[in-house]
Amino acid sequence: MTYPPIPPETPSNPYASPGPQPGALPSYGAASPQDAAPYGAPLYGAPPGQYPGHGGPGYPGVRGATDPDDMTLPLYKASFGAAVKRFFKGYVRFRGRASKSEYWWAQLFQVLISIVLVIVLLAVTMPQVMDLPRSEANRLSGDQAAMLEWMINTPSVAVVLGILVLYSLAILLPNLALGWRRLQDANVPGGWTFATLAFQVLSNLPIIGSLISMGALAWLIVIGTLSTKPEGQRFDRPV
Repeated sequence: MTYPPIPPETPSNPYASPGPQPGALPSYGAASPQDAAPYGAPLYGAPPGQYPGHGGPGYPGVRGATDPDDMTLPLYKASFGAAVKRFFKGYVRFRGRASKSEYWWAQLFQVLISIVLVIVLLAVTMPQVMDLPRSEANRLSGDQAAMLEWMINTPSVAVVLGILVLYSLAILLPNLALGWRRLQDANVPGGWTFATLAFQVLSNLPIIGSLISMGALAWLIVIGTLSTKPEGQRFDRPV
């Protein structure tokens, strides 16, 4: 017997590829483990927005724009200025999606403009109402139709009122488009945004009009609070 004894050889697998030997250097041009991209991260040189999660709100598989001028994808965590710019840039754009920040900053912008216009209207109207005889002022305050007729027939008041009406008409389409895209970001068909118009029309009904107006406000809040869903990307379309 040979001393020390020689252990029996382990049968080799002819289909197994040889692994790296201890201390061996990687072959020329091969990526080292330190250089490999972590699992799920975009590869080096990949264009923005191409890979899941890039520019998105942190949900796996959600694409988001990194350029405020890119209307093909929603801009998550948009600033006030960027959201207002995209609001008017997507004036009649019913394709694609819109983020919560885009929606709420645009709503704030409209509220601020409306407040300014209403303050100007009151500043122009009230002094002239105060100059009216008390009986006439009381009649106008109790009759909305008569008050509206008086405002139209008073030149300075009519100008401000006309600006307010034109502003309301100018933001109608972009509001519908923004709500449409916001719903699609939550994977809801954008056509549901037309419920806003239905609420506005029905709010003119007597007795229940105020309740319907509250319903319209609630619906706008619902649109803005719906969570982003990756499935909403099915609504993405090129510009």
